[in-house]
Amino acid sequence: MQHPELDELRLHHTGCLTTDIKVACEQYGSLASSFEVSPVHTIAAQSVKVCFVGPSCGPFVEFVQPLSDSGSLANMIRKGIRFYHTGYLCGDIELSSRQLEEAGWRQVNKFSSEAFGGCPCAFFLSQDGLLIELIEARR
Repeated sequence: MQHPELDELRLHHTGCLTTDIKVACEQYGSLASSFEVSPVHTIAAQSVKVCFVGPSCGPFVEFVQPLSDSGSLANMIRKGIRFYHTGYLCGDIELSSRQLEEAGWRQVNKFSSEAFGGCPCAFFLSQDGLLIELIEARR
């Protein structure tokens, strides 16, 4: 049931860690002739490179390559974790953030993303360890 006061979220991508973004994009992009591969973006605030692969209408796989061998993402790769978050487009990141916090999610960080033209993004962690990303869609 949709509540008119809630900001609607739309699935955009599933985040997947990789040690070599070029190889991951080439391999995954070859799965279907209809798949598109975005340019590689460096996200300075997170010290990662990202690239989106999938059908033009989405949803996409976002390949994420840490730029450092230290940190939580590099540790996840060492543990064999690859798929680790889902990304959702929202109309109003402040409204969506409040809704998530009221539902018990904890904001982990907020940043502007080069992959989304400088739009605000934020990561949230659920009480049982699920990670999602909000991306404010351009109006």
